[in-house]
Amino acid sequence: EAWDRFDYLNAALRKRNIRLVLSLHYSRKFLPGDAAIDPSGDAAAWADAVGELNNWSWQKSIDPVKLLPVIDRRARLVQKEFAQTLLNHRNPYTGKTYGEDAQVLYLELLNESSLEYALICNNTFPDYFERELQAAWTLFAQKAGLENPRNFRQAKDKDTLRIRAQFFRSFEDDYFRDMRAFLRGLG
Repeated sequence: EAWDRFDYLNAALRKRNIRLVLSLHYSRKFLPGDAAIDPSGDAAAWADAVGELNNWSWQKSIDPVKLLPVIDRRARLVQKEFAQTLLNHRNPYTGKTYGEDAQVLYLELLNESSLEYALICNNTFPDYFERELQAAWTLFAQKAGLENPRNFRQAKDKDTLRIRAQFFRSFEDDYFRDMRAFLRGLG
């Protein structure tokens, strides 16, 4: 029913030469059951963390939910699955998939958010994701020459702040490269 409403609206917009910008975020949430996309290892802990995130108020969860595919492998796999479903869906009113339809101007990968921005705004992730991010920070910081990297949230000196910005940017760059390659692979 939701697909039909979406398709009908977009076909009506097309008749009026109104173009579309699609987003991978919309207002959807990751669900604990999404852990099944990769059931290995810590799937139960991941599901619990996503359940916790979904119990937060929208004000507290909006940025962490947006950024989850940037920092987390499973969330990115779910994001790819969603993108593939969206772009391969054939609108019965136009006969075209959203991926092949010139009505779609572009696909937004991330809306108004970055890891650095999330930190400045005092956003946090559930402990599971915080631990994963902190472990990645420790490795990155040590490779960058910091002998005893503290929690990335406690960075104060100029060099540590610079390295932390590079750390965050590395996650974002990896996300954009990976998603662009995946989307291009869909045609």
